[in-house]
Amino acid sequence: MHRTGLAAALLLLLFCHLFAQKGYVLHHLTIKDGLASSQTIGFAQDNKGFIWMATAGGLQRFDGQN
Repeated sequence: MHRTGLAAALLLLLFCHLFAQKGYVLHHLTIKDGLASSQTIGFAQDNKGFIWMATAGGLQRFDGQN
């Protein structure tokens, strides 16, 4: 339960930051976009800019396009 609350708080902060910036568009990624699962457990960005997503189907990397 604690992890869920922390993840929700981090997502809220991320969304607030994104919406405060002009020119950003938020897209929802789904299984149709290549995600292994619709259930995302967590995510992080590495020093090269890749977004890593932990899903119920495994760990996946997103480069901003694919």
